[in-house]
Amino acid sequence: YSKGTDAQKKEFAELQVSDPYEAVASYVEPAIRRAAYARRFGDDGAKLERVLGRMKTQGATDAQVREARNVVAATLGSYGHEYSPTIAMLSESLAKKVAGRDSQATIQGLQAYQNVRLLPLATLSSIIDPLGIAVRTGGDMKTAWEGMKLGLRTLFDGSTKADMLDALSMLGATDEMSTLAAGFGGGTTPLTRKVNDFVFRLNGLAGWTRATRFMALHAGHQFLIKHATKPNKHSQRYLDELGIKAGDIETETLYLPNGRSREAVKLFTGNKARDTRVQHALSQFIDEAILRPGSTQRPLWHSDPYMGLVSQYKGFAYAIWDQVGGRIAREWSKGNVAILMPALLYAPITIMVELMRELIQHGPEGDARRKDWGPDDYLLMGVDRSNVFFSPRDRAIAQSINDVKNNRVFGSSQIGPTISQARDIYSAASAQRSAGKTFEDALPASPLWKRWNDDGIADNVPAVAAANLVKENV
Repeated sequence: YSKGTDAQKKEFAELQVSDPYEAVASYVEPAIRRAAYARRFGDDGAKLERVLGRMKTQGATDAQVREARNVVAATLGSYGHEYSPTIAMLSESLAKKVAGRDSQATIQGLQAYQNVRLLPLATLSSIIDPLGIAVRTGGDMKTAWEGMKLGLRTLFDGSTKADMLDALSMLGATDEMSTLAAGFGGGTTPLTRKVNDFVFRLNGLAGWTRATRFMALHAGHQFLIKHATKPNKHSQRYLDELGIKAGDIETETLYLPNGRSREAVKLFTGNKARDTRVQHALSQFIDEAILRPGSTQRPLWHSDPYMGLVSQYKGFAYAIWDQVGGRIAREWSKGNVAILMPALLYAPITIMVELMRELIQHGPEGDARRKDWGPDDYLLMGVDRSNVFFSPRDRAIAQSINDVKNNRVFGSSQIGPTISQARDIYSAASAQRSAGKTFEDALPASPLWKRWNDDGIADNVPAVAAANLVKENV
C-alpha cells in the first residue's frame, strides 16, 4: 500500500469500510456464523451430512431431510442466500430473476421506513417484556423482581450500568441493535442500520432492551445459585434444561464503586469446560427470558430474506407463543402452580399498556369507538393482544375471518405493513380512500397523531372482533 501510486491508494481507500456497524455485518457476523457451522458440523459439513444420512436410514423421507437441512441453514442465517425458496415454490425462474443484493437492500430499506413510520410507541409494547423473566424462572417472582429492580437501576445509575455491561459483555451478548434488527427488520445495509439505530435510540427501545437483558442476567445468576444451593423438586429439571450441574455453580461477591454489592456466579475458575457450561447457561437463560425472535421459533419462510415485507413484526407473536406460552404450559404440566402468577398478569398489563397508548393517541377523552366498552371488553382485548393464550396461527385465522366479515379480502390483515400501505395508496389514487389520511399515515411516527386503526371500526363491533381487527402497530 505504501508503495502504491496516488491513484492506486485512492482506489484502495474506496474499498475500505469506515463504519464499524458495516464492518461487523459484512465481515464479523458471517465469520462467526461460519465458525459456528464448522464447530458444530465440521469445516466441510461432514458431521451434518452424517446426521442427515442417519435420518435417512432411520426412515426419514427426502422431504424431511430437506426440511432439516433448511432449518440448519435458517439457524445459521444462510437460508435463501442464493434466491427465495418461497418464491421458487411458485416459479424458480422468477425467484432467480428477483434475487440479488439490490432486491434485498430494497426490502431492508422498506422495512426500515416502516420502523420510522410505525414505531414511536414501540417501547410501550415492550413494557411487559420483564414479565418473561418471571415465567422463565418458573414463577419465582422474588428472583424476577430482584432482576427487574437492578435493570431499572441501570437506567439511572451509571456505575451499575457499567458493571452490568461488563458482565453482559463477558457472555458476548451486548449488541442490542442486532437483537432489535432481527425482530423489527431493516438492519443489514449501512443506511438501514443507521436509520434503525436512530429510531431505536429516539423511541427509547435500545435503552429499554439493554435494561431488560440486564434484568435477565441478574435474575439468571440468582436462579442458578438458588437451584444449585437450595434445590426444590423442579431444580434438577431447570439445571438440565440449561446443560449445567449443581457442582458447576461457584459464587462470588462483586463490589461496585457506589458501595453496592451483588452475589453472582463465578464465570472464570480456570476450568475451561465448566466455565463454558456456565456462560452458555446464562446466555441461554437471558435469551429465553427476554424475547429475541429466532429462526427456530418461526415458520421457515420467515427466514427467507425476500419475504421480509410480509413477515415483518410477526416474529414477536411466534416468540411469545413459544417462549412464554410454551413455558407456561410446560411448567403447568410439571405440577408447578407458581407459574399461574406471571401467567395471569399478562392480560392486565397488556390492558394497562393499551390504555396508555389510547391516552397518548386520543387524549383524555379516549377512543370514541370504545366509549361503550366495559371491563369484559377490555379483558377480552387484553387476552387477545397478549399473544400468550392463542397461537399465531389461530389468531391469523380469526383475523382473516374478520376480514371477510368487515368486507375485506380474506387474509388482507396478514400481508404486512408495507403491502398494506401500498394497498392504501392505490385506494387513495383511485378515490376510494382519503388522500389526506393516506399522506398522514405515511409520515414518520404517524401513530402519535393519527387515530389508531384509523380505517374505521363500527362502534357496535364486538370487542374480540375489534381487537383482532387492529392492525399490527407495535
